[in-house]
Amino acid sequence: MIFEARPEPKLGNSLLFITVLAFLLRLPMLNVGIWFDEIRLATQFGHLSFGEVLTTYGSDNNHPLYTILAWCSVHIFGEHTWALRLPALAFGLLSLSAIARLSALVLDTKKATLITFLVAISYHHIWFSDNARGYTALLFFTVTATYELLCLLDDRGRERLLTYAISLALATWVHSTGVFVALAHLVVIIFMGKRSRARGLLVIILAGIFSLLLHAFILKDMFAFLLGGEGHEKVSSDWTNPLWTIQATFESFGIPGWLGLIGGLMALLVLGVGVRRLRTIDNRLPWLFLLPAFFGTFVMITLERNIWPRFYFNLMGFFLIIAILCLDALTDLAKKKIPKFRHGFVVGASLLVLLFALILPRALTVPKQNFQGAARLLDEQKDQGATIVTLGLARLPYATYYHKTYTSIDSLQQLKSIVDREKKVMAVDTLSTFLHSRSPKIAAFVEAHGTLLATFPGSVGGGAIKVYELRKE
Repeated sequence: MIFEARPEPKLGNSLLFITVLAFLLRLPMLNVGIWFDEIRLATQFGHLSFGEVLTTYGSDNNHPLYTILAWCSVHIFGEHTWALRLPALAFGLLSLSAIARLSALVLDTKKATLITFLVAISYHHIWFSDNARGYTALLFFTVTATYELLCLLDDRGRERLLTYAISLALATWVHSTGVFVALAHLVVIIFMGKRSRARGLLVIILAGIFSLLLHAFILKDMFAFLLGGEGHEKVSSDWTNPLWTIQATFESFGIPGWLGLIGGLMALLVLGVGVRRLRTIDNRLPWLFLLPAFFGTFVMITLERNIWPRFYFNLMGFFLIIAILCLDALTDLAKKKIPKFRHGFVVGASLLVLLFALILPRALTVPKQNFQGAARLLDEQKDQGATIVTLGLARLPYATYYHKTYTSIDSLQQLKSIVDREKKVMAVDTLSTFLHSRSPKIAAFVEAHGTLLATFPGSVGGGAIKVYELRKE
């Protein structure tokens, strides 16, 4: 294979500079704007014993490895948002080195430096590095396992066997979608030559054994949940629609929905051109980079599970490599058409950096969800005699995390009774797709008899906190 003759990439001092820059960019929002999924993690596992954390699954909101690390962080540093998020920040910074190393192996050091810089200033990477979930850890282990597999298959040292197996097992432990990475690796290994195939199958089996051991205490409950058994809830048909996933992805860049189609077509063009050039480097790479997304989408659609854009975050390094290869191909084409145009790649790379920089301020200023801001308004209204009710996904945060004495609404009858009885009723809701899907009658009542008084924006899609004043029928 093409990597056999390449030396181990040396990244130089630029990686240190980029990592320090990345750390500074992630500090402003590290302790700001905790959101619903993080609150679920804190309230479900924060007060359990360590043994209970190891043996409790609960739901797919539990990212086992991350939950354990977050539990340790909070018990060492105290119950702070930044402590809950600290492991995500650490893995976010570590993933820069992993992406740089893989990019330098596939491309060259200069392009690897560009890709790593783009990741460092990426809105999404900053967002997930300040998010108490396992996605940056999954990114790190996905890239590390892919790098180690390429080196292992190209005879770069048998000591990589254990490193690869551990990395892949940890990817599956931190998030169940790590299994799709393992499946992609298995497909590539099966189509290798006999010698490489035997070695590859050995490490895949070893990774599987490690993964089973790591999941031993929660495996039964985990399978029951993921296959739709007890505790599994289908929330909304919107969230199981791949078209919604594409729309939500572009909206996270600040791109309006009507531009999503154009953006999607451009993304397909970039993907096609980049993959074509990627095949000329090594024909294993397109499969390693793209099959996890294919397997994940297929399985989620088949099981009618929610297809969150964040399920593809661990592939961002792969997609950026493909994007840079597309830029490389387009600038080579431009050189043929205009021989004097020698700086096309530099111009294109500068435009990419500018685009990422334009989106960057949102990552530094907008909280994920502003429950506290809404609570200040609600408490003022409560002091003036208003009755405060919580709806849908706003119930858990205010009841169990902020310990507010608001009334949690479970039925339309309960809500109507309060509205009819009290002089002034304020309602608070968030992620309203959930309310429309699970409690459509309550949602209809709020739309018909509610006046929207305030909206507290958040960077989570649909995560604005909305405060209504409800009228009698």
